[in-house]
Amino acid sequence: MACLWGPMACSLARSPVPADPMEGIVTQASETGLGDRVSAPPARAAQAAPPSPAAPPSPAPVPPNGSLVNAVVLNAASWPPSSLRHTLPPVPSDQALYSLTLDIRTAAPAAPDRQSFAKPKTVIEAFSPDPLGTDLVGKEVTAMLRLAGDTRGVRWWVSELKVVP
Repeated sequence: MACLWGPMACSLARSPVPADPMEGIVTQASETGLGDRVSAPPARAAQAAPPSPAAPPSPAPVPPNGSLVNAVVLNAASWPPSSLRHTLPPVPSDQALYSLTLDIRTAAPAAPDRQSFAKPKTVIEAFSPDPLGTDLVGKEVTAMLRLAGDTRGVRWWVSELKVVP
Protein backbone atom coordinates (compact mmCIF):
# COMPACT_ATOMS: atom_id res chain seq x y z
CA MET A 1 0.00 0.00 0.00
CA ALA A 2 1.40 3.40 -0.98
CA CYS A 3 1.75 6.22 1.50
CA LEU A 4 -0.42 9.21 0.60
CA TRP A 5 1.66 11.80 2.55
CA GLY A 6 5.04 11.13 0.97
CA PRO A 7 7.92 8.81 1.90
CA MET A 8 9.30 10.95 4.76
CA ALA A 9 5.93 11.35 6.52
CA CYS A 10 5.20 7.65 6.12
CA SER A 11 8.57 6.61 7.57
CA LEU A 12 7.98 8.90 10.57
CA ALA A 13 4.53 7.50 11.06
CA ARG A 14 5.93 3.93 11.09
CA SER A 15 8.92 4.62 13.37
CA PRO A 16 8.53 2.99 16.78
CA VAL A 17 8.32 5.12 19.93
CA PRO A 18 11.28 4.26 22.18
CA ALA A 19 10.40 2.61 25.47
CA ASP A 20 13.36 4.29 27.20
CA PRO A 21 13.00 8.08 27.22
CA MET A 22 16.80 8.45 27.41
CA GLU A 23 17.29 6.43 24.21
CA GLY A 24 18.97 8.50 21.53
CA ILE A 25 20.36 11.14 23.94
CA VAL A 26 24.07 11.69 23.49
CA THR A 27 26.19 11.78 26.60
CA GLN A 28 28.86 14.40 27.02
CA ALA A 29 31.31 11.62 27.85
CA SER A 30 31.10 10.24 24.34
CA GLU A 31 31.63 13.69 22.81
CA THR A 32 34.08 15.26 25.22
CA GLY A 33 35.43 12.41 27.34
CA LEU A 34 34.54 14.31 30.55
CA GLY A 35 32.57 11.67 32.36
CA ASP A 36 29.08 10.30 32.36
CA ARG A 37 27.08 13.52 32.50
CA VAL A 38 24.07 13.24 30.27
CA SER A 39 23.19 16.05 27.93
CA ALA A 40 19.44 16.02 28.12
CA PRO A 41 17.31 17.86 25.62
CA PRO A 42 16.50 21.41 26.66
CA ALA A 43 13.78 21.44 29.27
CA ARG A 44 10.54 23.03 28.25
CA ALA A 45 9.82 26.24 30.03
CA ALA A 46 7.24 25.62 32.66
CA GLN A 47 4.06 27.13 31.40
CA ALA A 48 2.56 29.35 34.01
CA ALA A 49 -1.13 29.24 34.39
CA PRO A 50 -2.71 32.31 32.84
CA PRO A 51 -3.38 34.96 35.47
CA SER A 52 -6.89 34.88 36.77
CA PRO A 53 -8.81 37.94 35.74
CA ALA A 54 -8.77 40.13 38.81
CA ALA A 55 -11.18 42.94 39.31
CA PRO A 56 -9.55 46.35 38.93
CA PRO A 57 -9.02 48.20 42.20
CA SER A 58 -11.81 50.45 43.31
CA PRO A 59 -11.23 54.10 42.47
CA ALA A 60 -9.72 55.96 45.42
CA PRO A 61 -11.48 59.26 46.07
CA VAL A 62 -9.59 62.52 46.52
CA PRO A 63 -9.27 63.15 50.28
CA PRO A 64 -11.24 66.02 51.81
CA ASN A 65 -9.54 69.26 50.82
CA GLY A 66 -9.99 72.96 50.38
CA SER A 67 -7.69 75.79 49.42
CA LEU A 68 -8.00 79.53 49.84
CA VAL A 69 -6.15 81.01 46.90
CA ASN A 70 -5.11 84.33 45.51
CA ALA A 71 -4.87 84.06 41.71
CA VAL A 72 -4.97 85.94 38.43
CA VAL A 73 -7.71 84.95 35.98
CA LEU A 74 -6.16 84.07 32.61
CA ASN A 75 -9.26 82.87 30.76
CA ALA A 76 -13.00 82.31 31.20
CA ALA A 77 -15.06 79.71 29.35
CA SER A 78 -18.56 78.28 29.29
CA TRP A 79 -19.33 74.62 28.69
CA PRO A 80 -22.77 73.80 27.21
CA PRO A 81 -24.69 70.78 28.50
CA SER A 82 -23.18 67.43 27.35
CA SER A 83 -19.88 69.03 26.29
CA LEU A 84 -18.03 67.37 29.17
CA ARG A 85 -19.88 64.04 29.09
CA HIS A 86 -16.75 62.05 28.19
CA THR A 87 -14.57 63.53 30.92
CA LEU A 88 -13.92 62.34 34.44
CA PRO A 89 -15.28 62.92 36.94
CA PRO A 90 -18.61 62.81 35.13
CA VAL A 91 -20.99 65.75 35.17
CA PRO A 92 -24.73 65.58 34.53
CA SER A 93 -25.36 65.76 30.79
CA ASP A 94 -27.99 68.47 31.22
CA GLN A 95 -25.74 70.78 33.26
CA ALA A 96 -23.91 73.77 31.81
CA LEU A 97 -20.59 74.55 33.49
CA TYR A 98 -18.36 77.60 33.58
CA SER A 99 -14.62 77.67 34.12
CA LEU A 100 -11.77 80.01 34.91
CA THR A 101 -8.13 79.38 34.12
CA LEU A 102 -6.30 80.55 37.23
CA ASP A 103 -2.62 81.37 37.75
CA ILE A 104 -2.31 80.62 41.47
CA ARG A 105 -0.13 83.10 43.39
CA THR A 106 -0.74 81.94 46.98
CA ALA A 107 -2.56 78.97 48.53
CA ALA A 108 -3.42 77.95 52.06
CA PRO A 109 -5.63 75.26 53.63
CA ALA A 110 -9.23 76.47 53.93
CA ALA A 111 -9.61 74.74 57.31
CA PRO A 112 -7.25 73.10 59.82
CA ASP A 113 -8.63 69.64 59.03
CA ARG A 114 -8.34 70.05 55.22
CA GLN A 115 -5.38 69.62 52.92
CA SER A 116 -4.53 72.26 50.35
CA PHE A 117 -3.82 70.66 46.97
CA ALA A 118 -3.59 74.01 45.19
CA LYS A 119 0.04 75.06 44.76
CA PRO A 120 1.46 78.53 44.08
CA LYS A 121 3.02 79.07 40.64
CA THR A 122 0.63 76.58 38.99
CA VAL A 123 -2.10 77.19 36.42
CA ILE A 124 -5.36 75.27 36.76
CA GLU A 125 -8.84 75.28 35.26
CA ALA A 126 -11.53 75.53 37.95
CA PHE A 127 -15.22 74.87 37.26
CA SER A 128 -18.46 76.22 38.66
CA PRO A 129 -22.14 75.53 37.99
CA ASP A 130 -22.72 79.27 38.45
CA PRO A 131 -21.98 81.66 35.57
CA LEU A 132 -18.55 83.30 35.71
CA GLY A 133 -18.13 86.47 33.69
CA THR A 134 -15.48 87.03 31.05
CA ASP A 135 -14.96 90.43 32.72
CA LEU A 136 -12.83 88.58 35.30
CA VAL A 137 -10.03 87.92 32.78
CA GLY A 138 -6.87 89.76 33.82
CA LYS A 139 -8.14 90.46 37.33
CA GLU A 140 -6.72 89.27 40.64
CA VAL A 141 -9.19 87.22 42.69
CA THR A 142 -9.46 85.31 45.93
CA ALA A 143 -11.39 82.07 45.88
CA MET A 144 -12.03 78.74 47.54
CA LEU A 145 -10.83 75.78 45.46
CA ARG A 146 -11.71 72.14 46.00
CA LEU A 147 -10.28 69.19 44.11
CA ALA A 148 -12.95 66.52 43.47
CA GLY A 149 -12.90 63.13 41.79
CA ASP A 150 -10.93 59.93 42.18
CA THR A 151 -7.97 58.06 40.71
CA ARG A 152 -9.73 57.95 37.32
CA GLY A 153 -9.94 61.74 37.01
CA VAL A 154 -10.17 64.97 38.96
CA ARG A 155 -11.68 68.41 38.53
CA TRP A 156 -11.13 71.67 40.40
CA TRP A 157 -14.25 73.47 41.65
CA VAL A 158 -14.24 77.19 42.47
CA SER A 159 -16.51 79.02 44.88
CA GLU A 160 -16.54 82.15 47.05
CA LEU A 161 -14.92 84.11 44.25
CA LYS A 162 -14.10 87.77 44.99
CA VAL A 163 -12.22 90.35 42.94
CA VAL A 164 -9.28 91.90 44.80
CA PRO A 165 -9.71 95.71 44.77
